[in-house]
Amino acid sequence: MVVLREIELISSEMLEDEVRRNPSVEQRKTAQSLLSFATVKILLSASLMRRAETLKVAGYGAFDAYHIAAAEAANADILMTTDDRMLSKAARGIGTPGIRIRNPLSWSKEQKS
Repeated sequence: MVVLREIELISSEMLEDEVRRNPSVEQRKTAQSLLSFATVKILLSASLMRRAETLKVAGYGAFDAYHIAAAEAANADILMTTDDRMLSKAARGIGTPGIRIRNPLSWSKEQKS
C-alpha cells in the first residue's frame, strides 16, 4: 500500500541570512537551491523576536532560538535539524519548544516503521 504524504518546506528571513553567511560556496548554493522550494517564508515580527529571546535566555544560540520561534509561528509540525546541541536541548524540553525538533535521518527512519 502506498500512502501519499505532503511535505511543505518553510523558510524564514533568519534562515536565509544564515545561509548567506555560510563561507562554503558549494554548501551555500545547495542550501539556497533547497530554500527555493519553500512555499512559506516567515518574516521577523515583535512577537517572534520576543519568543526567540526567551529561547536564547533558556540556552539556545541566537539562530537556533529564531529557527524554533519561526517554526512555532508557522505552526510547523516538525523542525528538522542536524544540530546535535539543538536536538539535545529540545529533547530535554529546554525552553519548552512548541514543536517537535528532530534529526532528518532519524525522523525518516521512524516514518518507515
